[in-house]
Amino acid sequence: MARESEGSAILLGSSFLRILRPAALSIALTMLYPKVGGALEELNKLVSGRLRLGADGIERYGFKSFGQVVEFIGFGGSTESVGAYSFVDCSYMYVLLRYGVVFLAVLLGITVYSCYRNRHDLYFLYAMTLVAINCAIAHHILQLEYAPFFLALLARCVGAKEDAECPLVCR
Repeated sequence: MARESEGSAILLGSSFLRILRPAALSIALTMLYPKVGGALEELNKLVSGRLRLGADGIERYGFKSFGQVVEFIGFGGSTESVGAYSFVDCSYMYVLLRYGVVFLAVLLGITVYSCYRNRHDLYFLYAMTLVAINCAIAHHILQLEYAPFFLALLARCVGAKEDAECPLVCR
């Protein structure tokens, strides 16, 4: 396990931003896409139309505080056409549309808290940064294999002194 160093202090200080920046950026770009259009069209092509699909979801459903029933139509692993494809791949937009603003805030809060709790583990912080970036283009944030912060919150740390800040082993 990586131990605390000057690098981890810098990473910890920016972990809040490293986790929230991809969420804020993907939501902001999706909301701006219908207004700015052409300026973001190349980016939309680069991310396989995710900005347009997210903007369509916002237009169709809007945001609710505590979520709503949203019918996403996707390929589901098939290569067959399903007609009116309307699946939102961005995890942050997916959660916002389906589960609401409050749930997304709680989810991001738990993620940031997990980074703080595991601030002495550089590998964990790096992994969380990569997961946060991946969630901007994939909808898997609520799946356990893509959300290690759930496991990190439930891990029982052993081998450390009671008053020590840095756990030695977590299992």
